[in-house]
Amino acid sequence: MRTSFVSLSIFAQAARFVGAACTTVAACSSPALAASSDAERALSVSGGAAFVTHKSKLVNSNDTGLAYTYGLRVLGGSANTILVDVRGSMGTTAFALNETSIATKDLVFLFGYNFGWGYVGAGAGTLQIAATLPDSALETYSRTYAGCLGTSFSLFRGTGFFLDGRVTSPFETKETQQQTVSVGLGMAAEAGATFDITRRALDLQAGVRYATQAVTFGGVGGGETLTSPFVSLRWGFDP
Repeated sequence: MRTSFVSLSIFAQAARFVGAACTTVAACSSPALAASSDAERALSVSGGAAFVTHKSKLVNSNDTGLAYTYGLRVLGGSANTILVDVRGSMGTTAFALNETSIATKDLVFLFGYNFGWGYVGAGAGTLQIAATLPDSALETYSRTYAGCLGTSFSLFRGTGFFLDGRVTSPFETKETQQQTVSVGLGMAAEAGATFDITRRALDLQAGVRYATQAVTFGGVGGGETLTSPFVSLRWGFDP
């Protein structure tokens, strides 16, 4: 639990830094640049796919797989400053070298503050990991604390750029066969661009995501690293 509070403290400090940086950029930019960012939609849903390169210490192998993501974002309150963000993903990597596999599912619920140029949030979620190892198998379910920090801005009409970071820390982990498994800190960061498909409702997002997840089983493991280019569609509107 202490780790999660430290992580959220780091996010708060980073938010102040990003805010100062964005204010400086806006002040030094032309008026058109400073005002070019479109208003964030009050309600948006998204879904996408990613081609994942998975480097696993748990199975001591590297391979590629597919992952799928989905999300729901709601903005409310005065000037859309209140943020509710739901994010989920699922994916499986089969490691041909030693005939093993790892499947993951995660879901987080975040509540936070939208600054216009960025956002910061905290919440909770779940993480499931199922792995088929050379001589055993494991299936874990964890409940986690979560925090996020991000920024987005536009430089051209119909085109935006975004950065997002997230950290999760489990406070409870169970394994279906009562085996000893350690699930630790998870971190993810992504950067990319958003392109308008329609003027008001539909966007295409493309970028790169980098994530790590600490997992140890039977004295083996330490960290899973996933790198993935991704594309997603986002549909939103203002009620």
